[in-house]
Amino acid sequence: MEANRSPHLQRLTQEELQDLVQAVQSRRFVIIRLTSDQFGAFTERRSIGRPFTMAIAPDLIKDVRPPTICIIVSAPSPFSEDPEDPTDAHIGILVAKRQLTAIERGIKINSTRPITPSTLKGIADLLHSGATPHDLRARLLEGAALTPLPPVSSSHLIKALAQIPDNHAAMSTLASRLHRPLVDRPNRQLQADAIRTALEIFGLPIDALPRELDVLKAKDTELSTYWLQEDSVIEHDARHIPGLALGPVHVTGRAEFRRHNEVLEVITANRRPLERVFGIDLIYHNVIRRSLVMVQYKMLNPHPAARKAGVPGDWIYRPDAKLSQEVARMKRFQRKLPSRPSDYRLNPGMFYMKFVRRDKIGARAAITVPLEHFERLRRRPTNRGPRGGMLVSYNALGGTYLRDDAFFSLIRAGYIGSPAGTTKVLLPLIQSLVNGNRAVIVAIQKAVP
Repeated sequence: MEANRSPHLQRLTQEELQDLVQAVQSRRFVIIRLTSDQFGAFTERRSIGRPFTMAIAPDLIKDVRPPTICIIVSAPSPFSEDPEDPTDAHIGILVAKRQLTAIERGIKINSTRPITPSTLKGIADLLHSGATPHDLRARLLEGAALTPLPPVSSSHLIKALAQIPDNHAAMSTLASRLHRPLVDRPNRQLQADAIRTALEIFGLPIDALPRELDVLKAKDTELSTYWLQEDSVIEHDARHIPGLALGPVHVTGRAEFRRHNEVLEVITANRRPLERVFGIDLIYHNVIRRSLVMVQYKMLNPHPAARKAGVPGDWIYRPDAKLSQEVARMKRFQRKLPSRPSDYRLNPGMFYMKFVRRDKIGARAAITVPLEHFERLRRRPTNRGPRGGMLVSYNALGGTYLRDDAFFSLIRAGYIGSPAGTTKVLLPLIQSLVNGNRAVIVAIQKAVP
C-alpha cells in the first residue's frame, strides 16, 4: 500500500473533491461572519476540540439544510487598519440547526480548520467567474451574519479552494466526516477522545500540528483530521517505535507531536475495518516519568427509566459477555509488574476504566476509575441489574471517580501507573487487544534522541 505523498500536506483526492462538490450543490455552501466576541468564543471552543454554537435569525438559516459545509470569518476589529478585510477564515461543517426561541434559531458547527485565503475579501475574490453574480460578491462583503451561496456558486467556490494545496488536508477531513456512517460513530467518538486525552496529558492544545503524520487510509482513522507541519504523509509500520515490534498489525495512522525535547506519538492500529470495531484503548507511556497507564474505554448509554422533573437523567454501562475475559487479561499483565517498584506511585496499578457518554466528547462527558475500584463496583449488590448482571450507574458513583483534569495531572506527574521499563508487558498486551479485533491507540511520550 502506498500513502499519499506531498511536500507539505495530505492531498485531496478527486473522489473526495467530487463528494464535496455534490454536497454543496445540494445543501448550499454557507458563509458565516462572526462578531469579534463570537469569534473569540469560537476560537476558545475550537482550542478544546468542542463544537461551536450560536444563535441566528430564522430568515437567514431557512434555506440551509445541515449537514453542510461552511466558512467562518471574523468581523473586523475596531482597531484594524483595514476594517473592511476580516481575517482568520476557517472551513467546517454546519452539523445542526434547531429552534431556540420564537425569534431565534441555533446552529452548531464542528470539524473546523484554517483555510487559504484567510480573509473574506480573498474568498470573495475566488468568486470571480461569470457564474457568480456581482451582487452576491457585494453581499458577502456587506456584513451579513450568514449568507448561503447558490448551488453554482457553491460548486465554483469549493473547486477554487481545492486548487490551493494548503487547503487539501482540511478539505479531506470534511469529506471523510460529512457523510460518516452511523455505525462508525461510537468508534470515531472514542478515537477522538483518546487522541484529545493524549494531547492534553502531554500539555498540547487540541489542534496542535504534528511534526509527522502517517495515514494509510484517511477515512479509517481519526488521525486523518491532523495534518503536517513539516513532513509528508507516508506509509509506516509500528516497528518505527523504539522497543515495540507489533509484527503484522495493520496500522492505519500515526501522528508525531513534539514539545521541547520530548515527542508524543499517537497510533491507531487494527486488523479489521474500523466500522467493525466497537471500542478502542489508549496506552500512554510516559518514558520520562517511567510510568505506564493503560485506559480501556466503555460507552455509557442513557438509562431507559423515565426521567423525573428536575432530576438529571442517569447514564449506565452494562458489561458485555467479554468483560470477564478482558479484566482477567488486564489482571494477568498487572501481576507481571515488579512487586517492589523503585519509583514512587500513589497507585502502582496501570489499568484504568474510562466511561464515556455516548452523546458527546469532552472533559465533562467522561469519568475514569482504577481497575481495582471497578472490581469493587462489580461486587456491590447495589450495582446489580434486575436480571443479576452488573450495572455501573453514573449517578450511583456519587462523585467517586476522576475527571479528566485530575487524571491528566496525575499521569503527567508520574504519580499513577506502573514502572515503564519493559516492553515485555506492553507488547503482549497490544497484540492481545489487536487479536481480539479491537482498535488500539498508543500514545508514547519519549525523549528525542
